Amino acid sequence: MPILNQLVRASTLVVLATPGMAQKKTPIPPRPPVGADTNSALSYYRLGLSKLEVNAQAAADAFYWALEIEPNWPEALYARRIAVLRADPAQLVRYMRGDKKTRRDFASVDSGYFRALMQDPFVFRDLDRDLMLHYFRSSIEENVRRRAMGQPVDAGALKFEIDRYLSDMMRDDSDPATKAWIAFSERRFPAALAGYAKAIGKKHENPEAHEDRASVFFLTQEYDSAKVEIEHALAEQKQKDDKDRVIVYQPKAMLEFKLSSIHLRQNDVAKAKEALGRALVEDLSFYPAHLALASIALMERDTTTAVRELGLAVELKPTDPFPLLRQAELHLTLRNPDSAVTALAKIVELKPYFATPHRLLGLAADRKGDGKAAVAHFQRYLSLTMKGDRYEAEVRKRIAELTQ
Repeated sequence: MPILNQLVRASTLVVLATPGMAQKKTPIPPRPPVGADTNSALSYYRLGLSKLEVNAQAAADAFYWALEIEPNWPEALYARRIAVLRADPAQLVRYMRGDKKTRRDFASVDSGYFRALMQDPFVFRDLDRDLMLHYFRSSIEENVRRRAMGQPVDAGALKFEIDRYLSDMMRDDSDPATKAWIAFSERRFPAALAGYAKAIGKKHENPEAHEDRASVFFLTQEYDSAKVEIEHALAEQKQKDDKDRVIVYQPKAMLEFKLSSIHLRQNDVAKAKEALGRALVEDLSFYPAHLALASIALMERDTTTAVRELGLAVELKPTDPFPLLRQAELHLTLRNPDSAVTALAKIVELKPYFATPHRLLGLAADRKGDGKAAVAHFQRYLSLTMKGDRYEAEVRKRIAELTQ
């Protein structure tokens, strides 16, 4: 598999993640810049971006805390995966070379990226270029030091070899997909489209390039072209599966999910449903399809189907706060506060610094007539939420009414 595909698509292997894998200790919250709101996920996200080039581990810690505050943020989920991969060059090299233990150790991070795709299947991967270059540098340095057999390595000579390799790679036309990927990451979309087209060639045996080309078209709002590319990717992936006969995971489920997103952008709900149905045929555990079907059901005012689909999503992924939150919101809308509280309590257990569940718990208690519990939950929400949150004034007003 080309280096491009290993970096971008490793998250699809999350299906095989096993429990009990190595977990690092919870990082100490980093200190945002003076004046920054420590209850703001954006403050930690910006801090992570500012540290990514100089201290990738510190960046990963900052992104970790951004996700403790806002666990369902696709860009932060994506950025944390990049930072964790960059934090240890030796581990990155082993990961990219397919070392099974290293892949297991990174499974939780890959799972986070999968959650990003679940919410935004075309999330823009603007940090991929620097990750790829970091991998190449780390791999070359490792090879140079191995050849030195313990002898000191001249820093100037090492830099020369790395720069020469990268320069040759950019001039070489043998891997147009990698050059297209770099152009995509740099928002040079026409160059990316041309590069992916060259990588596809006349044989059309490159579903990954079609998928990436679809992402470019989607981000530039050329939805018909995006749809064509995903359909090519599906057809070619099927041929690839039939040929290989050994399927480690089901990439077609994600492709169908992406196709459903395109159909929804074009207001073709019927075809979106069909694509989601095919995704579940490919992979019964693909819970994002149930979430999407629930959203469509709500659009169609079919609350019975929405409740069922959200229940299936939570059953398949009980540790993901996003399906639980959607489930709780729906139960509150349907005036089922007890069911909402059950889902919200699980989120609080998973993510105690996430403010939104406490606001919803306050609403649930309020609807049950328990003003004292409602005030306690609302006050907890205010202690956790960022300044200027859209619900802050409303919550303060309700607390004042309940404490008169």
